[in-house]
Amino acid sequence: MLRTLSLLILVSSSFSYASDLEALEKKLIDNNPSLQSFKLEQSAKESEASAATGRFLPDVFLTGGYEDFKVIDEPEQGYVGYITGAWNLFQGGKDAYRKSIATEEAEIANLNLEIERRSLTYKVRSLYYQILANKKILKIYESKLGLLQSQRQMAQKKVNAGLTSGVDAIEIDIEENTLKSQRELLENEIIQSIADLKSVLNSEVSSEHISVAENFPQGTLHIAPEKAIEGNPALKKQTLRESVAANERSIQRSDFVPRLDLEASYGRITPAYQDPWSGNESKVALLLRWNIFTGLSNYHDLKASKARAESSTQEKTAVALNIKSQLENLLTKQKELSNLKGLFQQRLGLTKKYYEMTLAEYKRGVKNSADLDGATTSYYENQRRLIELERDLTLVVEKIKELI
Repeated sequence: MLRTLSLLILVSSSFSYASDLEALEKKLIDNNPSLQSFKLEQSAKESEASAATGRFLPDVFLTGGYEDFKVIDEPEQGYVGYITGAWNLFQGGKDAYRKSIATEEAEIANLNLEIERRSLTYKVRSLYYQILANKKILKIYESKLGLLQSQRQMAQKKVNAGLTSGVDAIEIDIEENTLKSQRELLENEIIQSIADLKSVLNSEVSSEHISVAENFPQGTLHIAPEKAIEGNPALKKQTLRESVAANERSIQRSDFVPRLDLEASYGRITPAYQDPWSGNESKVALLLRWNIFTGLSNYHDLKASKARAESSTQEKTAVALNIKSQLENLLTKQKELSNLKGLFQQRLGLTKKYYEMTLAEYKRGVKNSADLDGATTSYYENQRRLIELERDLTLVVEKIKELI
């Protein structure tokens, strides 16, 4: 029963630690103003995409007022009032291209939101793991300070026994002073990181939200950069921009073809001084319109759209190369840090064993204070360096995740 209870407590504690980061990321999604802005922009673009469908339907409108219509035979004056329906049947596919652009811009807005979410998530995780590493190193410093107290007592016994001078105690005081200075620097770094975290989350956060008992994630990512970058939202965004530029170019081409409209009207169409709503006239027209001269503006607009389309293609290539380069460098860094971590884990066992042997020999008078100080420093510095390597490796893995 006691064993089962202990297991439950352990599982519960592990879950609590694992949920620390998840709780912070939830605050990010709920409270960050930049993300909220991108969400609203996404909603606006989706509405615009829905509105683009309306261009395929006819327009219906009412016309009423006074009209002076001068014709060859005799002028016609009076009131008019009629209802008109107009339906564009053809204009070179403009509406279809505009619909595609609106849909693509909605997808781009969604990708912008994803890019911002990934960027901010990485920032939150980066601050989280930096704080976690600093808190773990502080714990090491506290452990070493406690150890120095024990060493001071041993040194004092040797001084009292006339086996050594007060140099040992002075060396311990110097090391203790150094540790306290480093501890203060780390505490200030934690305060600054917490302030940055508050700013990103737009919410109150304290260092208690990050448990020192939490461990860094284990494992590395093994991926092929060429394949992995296909899921990158920035690259997908450039692909859509390339498509938008191509559709804009097609719209400009449409200006060189005629448009065909179907129009129908009913009511008082001919001006008269009678009640405009008492008329029963009707008109149906199939009209072909062709803009044959625009001062070469259509030509230059087409030329500009062609250049923009080519520019989008080149920009997409540049983005792909940049992301691939970043990913390759990160994978190289990941391998380097992973190898170093393995070496320092082996070194930790050796330095611990060396420290324990040196301490035992110091107690017997075989080793002096300098030997013990060197062994102690090597053991604790190795612990600190291993934590920093775990932190750096974790941040590299998280950056890789942001890019793929």
